[in-house]
Amino acid sequence: MAEAGTGIAMSFLLKPQIEAQNSSMLTLVTALAVNKAICEITGICAKIKWPNDILFRQKKLCGILAELVKNGTRTMTVIGIGMNVNAAEVSDAWMQRATSLFIETRAVTDVNELGACIAEHVHERVNMLKQGEKDRILRDYINNCSTLNQEITIHGADGSKVKAFAEGIDEHGRLIAAFPNGETKTVDAADVSVRTAERMPE
Repeated sequence: MAEAGTGIAMSFLLKPQIEAQNSSMLTLVTALAVNKAICEITGICAKIKWPNDILFRQKKLCGILAELVKNGTRTMTVIGIGMNVNAAEVSDAWMQRATSLFIETRAVTDVNELGACIAEHVHERVNMLKQGEKDRILRDYINNCSTLNQEITIHGADGSKVKAFAEGIDEHGRLIAAFPNGETKTVDAADVSVRTAERMPE
């Protein structure tokens, strides 16, 4: 278990009155909110790895998970956020892929202040989605997404691996991938995971 004050683990129960086809946007909305809060509080301007990891210098600062839950006829979304904040080191198994705000800034961050800022921006972004500003959200997301215009590897639930090129994000927040055979498909985060293709050192 993480030492008190070294990380953030928080959840939101979101039940906004939005169209069903836009529910997948809530993960992207949360990623934007977290990224903006980190930048405001620490000055670190990180990037989003599609759909919902926050990276700085290609290392993971924060992960976001979304799960749909039903209560009678109502469908709600539970968003969980886990972030390395004041940890002075990360476990050996993750050293090459993870980092913390403290490691990057050498400064202690007030986790309560950061958590409150995240909550404020989640509320702001969800309201934007409810008010029909999806195009603006998508533009902001695309501008902050490190996955786009990169060679990627798509890992299927069946263990398959396919190379592709990340071309864009569609209106539902899905990744648009171009394959070597010339085919273009949308990729849903619920079905696959995506990793930027690793490059050999020069």
